[in-house]
Amino acid sequence: MVTHSKGFNSMSIEAQSQHPLRWFLSGVGAQLYAREREQFATVHHSYRHATVLQLGAPPMIQSFSHCHYLHYDTDLYFPSIGYNVCGDFDRLAVRSEIMDIVVIPHLHEYIADFPSVIPEIYRVLVPEGRVVIFGFNPWSLWGVQRVLGQRNIVPWCKTFYNANMVIKRFEDQDFVLLEQHRLFPAVRSECCQVLEQLGCHVLGVVYMLVLGKRSATMTLNTERSHFVKPSENLI
Repeated sequence: MVTHSKGFNSMSIEAQSQHPLRWFLSGVGAQLYAREREQFATVHHSYRHATVLQLGAPPMIQSFSHCHYLHYDTDLYFPSIGYNVCGDFDRLAVRSEIMDIVVIPHLHEYIADFPSVIPEIYRVLVPEGRVVIFGFNPWSLWGVQRVLGQRNIVPWCKTFYNANMVIKRFEDQDFVLLEQHRLFPAVRSECCQVLEQLGCHVLGVVYMLVLGKRSATMTLNTERSHFVKPSENLI
């Protein structure tokens, strides 16, 4: 079952080439995204049979996994191995308390009202479910280049958001921080290699945050359909 309101193939060639997520499909963007997928796998493998919901960006999981569900940006469709629904991020067409993991690669950097998405992430997660967030680190070398005005050689997004600000947003919505990591691209430049050897991970170009939904108990997923029609009551 695959449903889209609008997909990649329905966009003009010009619109496709200008979409910000295209940055992850080649060059250093693809190298970095490979590293992010590798790091996400360490979280995903910790939860057998986890039901995963991804919001936007190319698929983090590229091989079959149990109950793998993806929710994509309505402006650009990436073929996925799981179920695919296009819709609004601030009103997810997903039933409450049914996802074990929600992964959001750089979502807060390319949508205007990211805070409105957080309550929806909380709603669809099972008690003690996990949200995994990837974002560009403003304290990295890329962040320094931004300050110097060299935007043509660093990522597409308008703003690098501090990880502490993102953590605070989620903590205000009853999440708790569990893990925090800094990442370099899969194919590292000489400078990145030196920084890693020196243990300067805080300067990594990307941070990965893992937060847990606060809850006293854990519930099991059911076999009912995970997605709902827009007209259905989501609660």
